[in-house]
Amino acid sequence: MASAAYIEVPLHATHEDMGSLGRYALRHELGAGACGTVWTSFDPEANCEVAVTLMRTPASQRHRRGEVLEQARGWMALRHPGIARVHEAGVFVDPRDRTRTGVYVVRERVPGVDMQRWLDMLPANLDPPAAEQILDLFTELGHALAAAHAQGLAHRDVRPASVIVDFDGHAHLVDFAAVGTLPMHPSDADETPRYPAPELRRGGSADALADQYGFCASLHAALIRQPGVRLSRRLFDVIRRGMADDPAARWPSMDALLAALAKSRGGWLRVLTSKLRG
Repeated sequence: MASAAYIEVPLHATHEDMGSLGRYALRHELGAGACGTVWTSFDPEANCEVAVTLMRTPASQRHRRGEVLEQARGWMALRHPGIARVHEAGVFVDPRDRTRTGVYVVRERVPGVDMQRWLDMLPANLDPPAAEQILDLFTELGHALAAAHAQGLAHRDVRPASVIVDFDGHAHLVDFAAVGTLPMHPSDADETPRYPAPELRRGGSADALADQYGFCASLHAALIRQPGVRLSRRLFDVIRRGMADDPAARWPSMDALLAALAKSRGGWLRVLTSKLRG
């Protein structure tokens, strides 16, 4: 499917009639944000379900399409069990209104729910098994990010809504963000500042350290959202370093962060178990 990249594909779609993008029938809108929309679809050539992301290109950003497509090409080459595979990318244009244009990305559709919904389904009082599940999922997510960073890729929008938890309980990173955008998911629209790194909110460039901030902010939110949960000092310090305002003060890499997180897990469970027993 990679051969279709960089081709201008006609978009026959509106919010009212959905429509199609080339051979992809746009069936159901999975989500929408500041940078575009995500649709369910089916690839008749590959005979599989896919998700199609339409990233609108404002006039001021059209000169950066090449950067977005280069990003997509990097994700297309990446193979990791914790990252939804990107099949195809290119430029779309609406023949009826050529100002309605942007970049599209076709990726594997992972059956499951986004991590934010998965977290919402956990019991109100977090117990050690549930805490272990959260840490296991974030460890999987961290390894996926480390694999992307090793290839020079940054996701740019790490948050629970950018992760799918499949029906076997494994995490899959989906939907990288376009260059120059700060997307917003409807599920956490009122809490957007929680996840993007400070440098992104100031209009700076995204990199592995910005992803690390989003990872730690997501993990922190997942753990403290439970009433009465108290983090161990060691775990809190690991997360706090990853959320430092100064990127240079964060962990040097996702691998270093994951190693520190693994060492902190025992203390976290002892604190939580002691509190429950008390």
